[in-house]
Amino acid sequence: MKKLICMCLAVCLLAGFCACRWGKDGPTGVISTREAVTTQAATTQADAGPVNHTVTKRIHESLPEFTFTLHGDEAIDDSDPDFVITIAGITAIEITGEGFRQRLDGFETEFVVPHEGNDDYGLVLDDFNNDGFLDLRLHYYTTMREEISLFWLWDSALKQFVRNGQLEELSDARHFAREEDGTRMYRFLKGYNEDAGVPTYNDYYYEYIGGEFVLTEYAIMWYEYEDDEISYENIETYKLVDGEMVLVSKTREEE
Repeated sequence: MKKLICMCLAVCLLAGFCACRWGKDGPTGVISTREAVTTQAATTQADAGPVNHTVTKRIHESLPEFTFTLHGDEAIDDSDPDFVITIAGITAIEITGEGFRQRLDGFETEFVVPHEGNDDYGLVLDDFNNDGFLDLRLHYYTTMREEISLFWLWDSALKQFVRNGQLEELSDARHFAREEDGTRMYRFLKGYNEDAGVPTYNDYYYEYIGGEFVLTEYAIMWYEYEDDEISYENIETYKLVDGEMVLVSKTREEE
């Protein structure tokens, strides 16, 4: 129970950071790769030391093993004496291998370090465009509803990681992940239909086609109520057909 309460407090604190930073309507546009994104630390934060964290991984069998070194600084936020948190600001990633070296910078993250461990400071290696090579994702900022991230895709022609602004925009959704079989990217939005006043749940699926992530399918689910009880679940599914989104199925099931 104590751990659960701490987690809830962390979420609330992150939501507060978001409100100060993004405002009511949230971020717009792609985070610039040419301008360093800075964050405003609370007056109660104190330096906790530098970050020099390494992750070793082979992104493809045809390439040597790479070492990813994250650089930045940690700060202690003790604005709540009952719940002190550590915030890591990652400002660069150095990537080295046999004859390979690349530096990714021009950003600054705000990552709340878990008490159980650093969780690689939000660094994730995964094949986001399904080309067989692992790509990079770095948690840029986390809020109660969003998991905003930075992305770099491995470019086999250039033989380096290239920042992907489209995935950064998609990560502005409330949830962003891959399907279990790894074939498609999707974002999951949860909200309320203002007109009907009922909860709606939407799934948006993307596939990497012709060098970009294309919306190929989405589903909308909503409930119908009778006497304050859920009576029916409705789902409409749309798919991309000849360049247009077409309704392919519609279900209405009694709960």
